[in-house]
Amino acid sequence: MGANTGKGAVYAALKQGRVIVEHPPDGPYPLVIPGKGVKLKLNGEERNGPVPVTSSDEVIVETLKEEIPGSWRVEITPDLMKAVLKIKPREVIEYNLKDLPPARQLYLEATEKREQFIPFTLEELLHELRRLKIILRGIDWEALNRILLNPEEGEIVLVQGTPPQPSKDGWVEFLFNPAEKVKVELPEEGNVDLRQRFIFTSVQPGAVLARKHPAQPGKPGVDIMGNVVLPPPPKDVLLEAGEGTTLLKDGQEVVANRPGRPVAIRGQGKVRVKIVNTLNHVGDVDSSSGHISFAGDVFISGSVLEGMRVEAGENVAIAGMVSEAIIKAQKSVSLGG
Repeated sequence: MGANTGKGAVYAALKQGRVIVEHPPDGPYPLVIPGKGVKLKLNGEERNGPVPVTSSDEVIVETLKEEIPGSWRVEITPDLMKAVLKIKPREVIEYNLKDLPPARQLYLEATEKREQFIPFTLEELLHELRRLKIILRGIDWEALNRILLNPEEGEIVLVQGTPPQPSKDGWVEFLFNPAEKVKVELPEEGNVDLRQRFIFTSVQPGAVLARKHPAQPGKPGVDIMGNVVLPPPPKDVLLEAGEGTTLLKDGQEVVANRPGRPVAIRGQGKVRVKIVNTLNHVGDVDSSSGHISFAGDVFISGSVLEGMRVEAGENVAIAGMVSEAIIKAQKSVSLGG
């Protein structure tokens, strides 16, 4: 609220921290209202609410300074690989008053200035790290300096150990398709045999079927207290040669010694690879099944219909009949119909 500063004026003003009061001899009198961060003393008595003042009163205005204590602690992770510094800065709030123009109700409103400070000394921090038996040479001084220069609430990884490099378990690489048959993707252009629907998985003797990759031990690490941390030992795997296969290279490779479909059988800590020598086809060989070509023996429980083709690296046995179809075998063909 403004004030008339002429004859009979009623006002209070603030200039260079001093309250100036003007009013008629018999009143009325201006009011002074202390705001946040301001202490008002009238004739030596502190007043917290609006108070009328006269020109003969002793009016003293003081600004306050508040301090909010901070906190800090160092926490160690359960694996002893990190020391984390968590801080809440100490905060200092200063209030400042600017000159205020004359007003019948003078509200002493102060501006805030907030500053944050680190709640510990470097000596206190180093003492705490020594108490926790943390190796001081592992301190991340760059991260610490950042928070010393710009204090803010949060956390930083102050010391970090070197984790062990993990071991690699032994494993077996398979060099064949584990599926019994693979659907043939038909090309968009060119001659297409619509009866060639699947490729049946099979290999010839001498084919490398599986290769073992030995286990590799990891490398030890060091925690923040200087203790050596060993990685868990790796698990090895045993590669076994099943029926129709042979182990070579000191047990590191399995090689087929007869034609057929390779199969992997996994067990506890071991893998066995064998050759299934016979392809058993249930039903007829027709356009829905597609042609059949297999490196080992082929047994068909039904018939082979017109236009279809059956090829075997060894023997073919057909329980039904063959009607205008092509049958090829490296050894023998037997027909039941």
